[in-house]
Order: sequence, then structure tokens, then C-alpha cells
Amino acid sequence: MWIKNNNKGINVIEVIVIIALVGAMVAIAFLSVQASEKKTRDTKRISDIGQIGRLFYKECYQPSAGSAEYDLADIIDSILDKFPEQKKYLSNDLWDPKIGSKQKSYYTYRVSNDGKHCVIYANLEGDNETVTMPNASYPTMGGSSGVFTAQEAGVNGSKKYYQVSK
Repeated sequence: MWIKNNNKGINVIEVIVIIALVGAMVAIAFLSVQASEKKTRDTKRISDIGQIGRLFYKECYQPSAGSAEYDLADIIDSILDKFPEQKKYLSNDLWDPKIGSKQKSYYTYRVSNDGKHCVIYANLEGDNETVTMPNASYPTMGGSSGVFTAQEAGVNGSKKYYQVSK
């Protein structure tokens, strides 16, 4: 005669399987949230660069120190002095949302010697932004705007950049 086991509890194997499934679901949710945060920060970078880039649609800003490469935080007050009517349209936090601050934005502005051409750009965080400037591998003055891939990763760990230029 066979003895029937009527235990209604769960065994160790079932507990391990449940823990593994919960762990996998948590990992998937974490990766999804992380990718979403990168995309949100990249959207802000693109918006910020676009806002500032619109200021230079008619004319570039030539800092008193001359043509060079500037962090936006170092020249934003002077830019707004030159274009005071635009201040109300600009965000108050024009800096990289991951690593930037009011003291160092990590948004870069370059202007030509004659002051006729300029570019403002930022390193994106995600690698899945569509490249719209396939022939560029560095920030280019002269009217090109969009996403390009640099040869080396920038401060946010990606080779993708967004620029607006005149």
C-alpha cells in the first residue's frame, strides 16, 4: 500500500524559482526606468541647446575674450545682456541635467574669429538618438543642426552630440 503525502506547503525549489522570477522582473523594471531617465535627460539637453541656438539665428554672440570655446555658464549672463528680450523665453536651468550646474553647464559654445558663425552643442547620454548629421564627427559651425557621432565618448559616456549652429 502506498502512503499518501498531504503536505500543502511549498518546497525549496518552488521558493527558489519564485525568487528568481521576482529578481528578473525587478532587473527588467530597473533597466527600463534607467533607459527612460537617459531619454528624459537627452530630451532636456536637446531642448536647452535649441533654446539657446534660436538666440543666434540672426547673429552670433562674440564674447569680449574673442573667439574660443566657452562653457555656457561662463557667458550666459553676457548673452542675455545682448539679447534681453529673449530672457523670458529661456529656462532658468540651462545646464546638463546629469552633471551640470549653474557654475559649469557642460554645454559648449564656439564662435568664429569674425563672429559670423557659431555653434552650441552638448554630449547626449543615450546611444539610440538618430544621427541626422552623418558626415560630421565634431561640432560644425555654418548652419548645421542635429545629432552627430564623435570619434570619442564625451562627458556623459556617449559618442552622440546634439548641436545648433549658425
